[in-house]
Parts: sequence; structure tokens; C-alpha cells
Amino acid sequence: MYGATSVIIFFILTHIQYQIEGKKLVVFTLFKKWTIPISEIKEIKKNYSRHIAPACHFDRLEIFYGEDEKIYISPKDVEGLVRGLLEVNPQIRVDFL
Repeated sequence: MYGATSVIIFFILTHIQYQIEGKKLVVFTLFKKWTIPISEIKEIKKNYSRHIAPACHFDRLEIFYGEDEKIYISPKDVEGLVRGLLEVNPQIRVDFL
């Protein structure tokens, strides 16, 4: 029983993807897809919270966008993703790097 549950959790956590597609950040999970216009991203912070989110571990980025929306992500290549977002929208505030 525990083995099957562990395999399912592992499968879900390892099938999270973050991609920059043109002028959008796309976050894919097994069950949901978020599409965030990069022009609406205002700020990116490091965050170590334990909120349930499409992030594999607790070393996360918190992305603030839209009016009052945010999403937690944990890309493998943090610097690469942030630099890609900044290329599209250099107005994004980043509190690290």
C-alpha cells in the first residue's frame, strides 16, 4: 500500500514542468496547467514555505503577477528561468541573483 502511494507521489512531483513559451510562463503538472503572461509578473522572491504548490521541494520561487496572484515554483535551473523571464520583462523585481 505505502509503496504504491510513494510511487504515485513521486510520479506527480517529477512531472512538473516550467517553460517560457514566447511571452508566457507555462507551468504544467499532471492535473493542471497555468499560463502566466510574463508582462504581468511583478516580482520574484525566494520562498521556503511549505504551501501546497506546483513545486517539487521547499526551496521555491514565489512569483507575484496580475492583481494579487502568486504561484510557487521550484525549477531546476532557477537562474536560467529568471534570466529568461527578465529578457521578456526587464521590469520584474528580483530579490536575489
